[in-house]
Amino acid sequence: MRALAGLRPDTAMQVVVHPGLAELYLGNVRIPGRFEPHRVSGWCRRAMDVPQTDAVDLAGHLGLPAIEGWPRGGPVYLMRLRAGHPWLYTLGSTHSPEYLLKLIEIPQGAELLRVETAGGVTRIGRYGDRRTGWTPCHGAGYGPTAWQQPAALARGVRRGLVATHRGRDFDADFAAEPGAVLLQSRPDENGAPPLEVLELQLESFGYLRQRVAWQGAAFEVLEVTGQTAVLHYLGSDRAVASELGLMEVSYRVWRVVIPRGELGSVEAEFTPLRT
Repeated sequence: MRALAGLRPDTAMQVVVHPGLAELYLGNVRIPGRFEPHRVSGWCRRAMDVPQTDAVDLAGHLGLPAIEGWPRGGPVYLMRLRAGHPWLYTLGSTHSPEYLLKLIEIPQGAELLRVETAGGVTRIGRYGDRRTGWTPCHGAGYGPTAWQQPAALARGVRRGLVATHRGRDFDADFAAEPGAVLLQSRPDENGAPPLEVLELQLESFGYLRQRVAWQGAAFEVLEVTGQTAVLHYLGSDRAVASELGLMEVSYRVWRVVIPRGELGSVEAEFTPLRT
C-alpha cells in the first residue's frame, strides 16, 4: 500500500460494520481484549464512492458475500464519520477506492446507518464522545442488546489523539466541526467535561501509539493487565495473521492476547498532525 494524499479533514467516510458489531456499538458494550465501542479501524470508503442502493446490491458492490462468515442477506450497516486527517488513512491500491483506517477513537458526531433490503437508509445511532458513547436514534430499533451508559474509561495504555493546550496535556477526539477537537481529561484526573477548541489553539497535536514487535510482526500495545497484554496488529496481511494465530475482531482487523512476559521493548511513537 502507498501513502495517501487527497483526503480532506471534512471528507465523509463510511466503514462497513459487521451486524454483530453494530449491535455492540449501539449498546456501548465492551468486550475485554476484543472490542471497545469508542474505537474503530479497518477498511472504509469515501461516502461519495458508496452507491446509494438497496442492501443486496450494496453488499455485492462491497464484496460482502465473498467474506467468510459474513451474514448473507439482511441490511448492511455502515459507520459514517468525517476523515479527521489524511495521515490516518492508507489507500489500498491505485485501482481501488478502499482506504485502510488506523485505529482511532471515534470522532464526535459519527453515525451508525442501516441500509435496508427494500432500499433507503435509516440512522440508528449517533456518537457523542468517549464518555457519553452511542445514543440510539428514537424508533430505530436494533437487536436484543439494551442501551447502557458507557463504562468509565480505566487507566491504561495511553494511545490515540493527544494534545497540549495552555501547558496542559490532554487526550483528544476530533470534534463534529472540522478544525476543532475535544480535549478530554485523563482517566486519572477529575473527569471534567470535554473542552472544544480549534486545532490552531493547541501547542501540540498528534497521534500516539505504543509500538512493539512480536513474532517478527509490528503491533500496538492496547492494554496491559495482570499477566497478559492485548496487541493490535498494524499490518493487513491475512496470511501473516493466520500464521501467528491472531483473532480477527473485525473485517481484516486482528488482535492477540499474549502473556505479559512475552512483551518486548515498547516504543512510544508520536506523529504530529496538522490539518
